[in-house]
Amino acid sequence: MKKSLYAFIICFSFTVAQSQPALLSSEMLPYGAVVIERGILKSSFSVIDTTIQGADAIWNFGSLTNNIYTPDLVINIVNTSTTPYTDSFPNSNYGYKEVTGTTTNYRYFNLTDTKMERVGAYTSTVIYYNDPQVEYVFPLTLGAENNDTWDNSTASGTYDFKCIGTGTLTIPGGSYNALMVRIHTYKVGDVYSYYSYYWYSSDNGAILLMYIVGDCCFVLPYAKYMSSLSLGIEGSELITDICYNNPVENNFTLTFHSGNNADYSYTVINSMGQKVFIGNSKVFARTEETLNIDFSSFPAGIYFFSLTSKGSNPINKTIKIVKQ
Repeated sequence: MKKSLYAFIICFSFTVAQSQPALLSSEMLPYGAVVIERGILKSSFSVIDTTIQGADAIWNFGSLTNNIYTPDLVINIVNTSTTPYTDSFPNSNYGYKEVTGTTTNYRYFNLTDTKMERVGAYTSTVIYYNDPQVEYVFPLTLGAENNDTWDNSTASGTYDFKCIGTGTLTIPGGSYNALMVRIHTYKVGDVYSYYSYYWYSSDNGAILLMYIVGDCCFVLPYAKYMSSLSLGIEGSELITDICYNNPVENNFTLTFHSGNNADYSYTVINSMGQKVFIGNSKVFARTEETLNIDFSSFPAGIYFFSLTSKGSNPINKTIKIVKQ
């Protein structure tokens, strides 16, 4: 018995020592986050060494040079229900609003616990995917891969990727925990077939660096790096999309979304300032939460419903309710 226990302890210790960073779906950038991607001069592409792979890699690409003639790409992480083309993509719950100069495009995704897939886009016209393109799998960690076919209203092809490195990436402006992913893109009916490399933040999934190798014919090489990231107030349990019934007869129902995974408390206070109901709820980002409170035993009058997040930067919403 002692010998078996000792073997188990050794095995367990080895597993812990070999653990690698992993990005989870719940850790993806929340609604309200803003990422600014900056173009890179082709003359400095040689700095990007894609042969550095494996665990605990060090990518020191701090000498990359900004192409001042290429406008920044500003990516806003949005709740797709707030976008102009949401009706075309009912299965989307996570989106990019991309602004380049005076041009605004939208990318529509379906984010689940196991994957993030592209279901559509708006780039001067609506593009929808009959077969979505899988762009992330979760947990995303060293060795994770996905072989995927896609088909949209304009083309079809494959989008195969594999996570080939984990470590620290240095780019102009800072150093980040990163996951390196190699992607092979092939478009059916066309000649092009090319590779690209992405370094994602292992903390929040932000695109730290993208390097499109291209095929030197149809797809030219280009690269961008993240110059700034702002989570803003929405990165801290922002309460959005509140919907409720008022006045109330017997049952009060409220639905809302949270900008991040968070714990919430909610209370009902009567006109005398007394708390007549107290509750708690665990809410996951980008999902709809429904709260139900039985008002049948409360006398008619004015009440105040208060919903408060329990994060480091608490957000509070208070609603006046009339009980008939």
